[in-house]
This record gives sequence, structure tokens and C-alpha cells, in this order.
Amino acid sequence: MNEICPECGVPQYISAQHLWLNNGDIVNARLATERLNFMESEFLDPLIQEIERLLGVPIEPIVITTFQEATRVYVSSRLPKELVDMVKAGTL
Repeated sequence: MNEICPECGVPQYISAQHLWLNNGDIVNARLATERLNFMESEFLDPLIQEIERLLGVPIEPIVITTFQEATRVYVSSRLPKELVDMVKAGTL
């Protein structure tokens, strides 16, 4: 049921939805213009703290808002229009 890809170690239900190109890019198998980005989360906090130190202002709210908006745009692009309309109308 939860088979693992022998090449990359990722569950096959996830790896089957993506292609690993010769140049190292990982893209959506159905829409190759969508690329995946993996980043160690442990790296983000020190990076944000250093940028805040250099700028002298907090940027965490900007980072959070940016990730929220990027997620909203991506998820919205995947949902059928009818479903979005139902959610907006409050009928779902």
C-alpha cells in the first residue's frame, strides 16, 4: 500500500506525480512548468533572524504571508472552479 520508490526513497504515490529531469529539476508530471522546491526547515529560522538583524526590522510576518499566498495560489489552481464557487457561496 505505502510502497517506497527504490531510487529516491519517497512514497510512490508522491513520486509517481513528479518527474526528475536530467538537469536535476523535479517537476509536476502533468505540468512541467511547476517545479518542486525542497528546503531544510532548520535553515530558515537562522536565515530569517540574520536578515532581520541586518535590516533592523522583523520580516517573519512577511515570510509567513508570502508562504500563505503562494500556497493559496497553488491550491486554488488545483481545485475545480465549481468547488471554489461552492466554498465562496457557502454551499459546501
